[in-house]
Amino acid sequence: MEDLPGRAGFMALVDRHIAKKNEHLSPVNSIKYYRLIQYPFSEKTGELTPSLKIKRKIIIEKYRDLIESMYPKGKT
Repeated sequence: MEDLPGRAGFMALVDRHIAKKNEHLSPVNSIKYYRLIQYPFSEKTGELTPSLKIKRKIIIEKYRDLIESMYPKGKT
């Protein structure tokens, strides 16, 4: 999984899937920026509760730099 983003054409494939999903969304709800992480969220790594709900505060803190890299400075 770690090497997938580096493979030729992989990111283009992801971009096409995102564009296809955005066709069915209003502009305000569309996906504008995204990043891929190497591993899925899990209970073991502390990102999910035992009932598999996302622990948002932990995700935001753990991936703060990645999240902030998606948005131009001065815009939110």
